Amino acid sequence: MPEVVRGKVAVLTSTTVRLTLPEADLHVPTTLSGPELALDATLALETLVELVNRHAGPVAARVLGQKG
Repeated sequence: MPEVVRGKVAVLTSTTVRLTLPEADLHVPTTLSGPELALDATLALETLVELVNRHAGPVAARVLGQKG
């Protein structure tokens, strides 16, 4: 039986968004070990974030009823 909580109630939801990103735009790692690994991983993540923002941003704006 779920616990009964008095006072404010919050609901946590999650959403999964699947995007097809252009593979050619993804960063291809040049090293798998050594000191360059952290820089390579950072570049891969920055590239991925930029692609997600570029492709998902307009979709999110439409869902929220904004121009995009």
